[in-house]
Amino acid sequence: MGIRKRGQSWMVDVSVKGVGRKTATCATREEAKRVEAQLRSSLLDGANASTAGENRRTAQMPNGWTFAHTLQVCADTVWREFNYSQRVDWLLAKRIVSQFGEDTMLCTLTTAAIAEFQDGLLRKGLKPATANRHLSMISTMMRVAIDRGGLQARPKFPKNLKVRNGRVRFMSRDEEAAHVKWIEERGRAEHAAMIIVLLDTGMRMGEFYNLKAQDIDLEQRVIHIWETKADLPRSIPMTSRVHNIMSLERTHWQPNRSVFIKWWQKTRKDLGFADDTHYVPHVCRHTCASRLVQAGVDILRVKQWLGHKDIQMTQRYAHLAPDSLKSAVAALEV
Repeated sequence: MGIRKRGQSWMVDVSVKGVGRKTATCATREEAKRVEAQLRSSLLDGANASTAGENRRTAQMPNGWTFAHTLQVCADTVWREFNYSQRVDWLLAKRIVSQFGEDTMLCTLTTAAIAEFQDGLLRKGLKPATANRHLSMISTMMRVAIDRGGLQARPKFPKNLKVRNGRVRFMSRDEEAAHVKWIEERGRAEHAAMIIVLLDTGMRMGEFYNLKAQDIDLEQRVIHIWETKADLPRSIPMTSRVHNIMSLERTHWQPNRSVFIKWWQKTRKDLGFADDTHYVPHVCRHTCASRLVQAGVDILRVKQWLGHKDIQMTQRYAHLAPDSLKSAVAALEV
């Protein structure tokens, strides 16, 4: 937040009291300071108006907050910066609120109701980790309501479901070649380019679509990723083929997201992977991680490359390291 230099420009990023966030790009540091003051003043005016409105709305709800009101307060406070990870949380919270009903009072949510909600998620086929995340989001919203007087107490929550790390699906070199060839033969060169970038950088799709021109340093051959799921900005070196792709116009390597997904599904079906539920665009990220580990890159550097917040996320790939146990077998030889 504040002022930082990016390339030849100065970036201004201001957020005040949860009202919102404003950014700007300036040519000089002096200009950036002036713009920062203007943006902060504008946001403060909005903050004062928002606080007054919040006090009036709370006074009108003596029995506590509804789900809809809680969602709005969380958007103004917990997710006020609205970066990549906060947008993901907000979208999940919106889905939860729609399921319970916007006008439903938080205070009516009991332990039994939460447990039934959890069971319902599993019946829909959601994974335990996803179900746990839904309940964590409800808990977050309730804590905000308690802190701000919208709820007296939080009910007891069911225990988190046990999460098992399943098989990690990644592309072989032959699968990559077949996928890229299929796409290119149908005149979708930009889709093929995107797949190569995802494979060689390990970026999440959200990170890829948040890239801006100033994030791509062709001279230093580095891609800077500022908005990440784990709120951990990182820089990724480019392979030669990624560097070549990034040297092209943006339209040549960043197709429309929904169109990309449709063509991925078509390719998946024609290549015989229709029943492979793990063959989704995220497989490119798994593939990048797997190739790094298989090439002997240590797990901590792989963690840094992928931008994982927790080393346990990266440990899923550790068993792929070449000769990781072969050197120890000598101790057991008779």
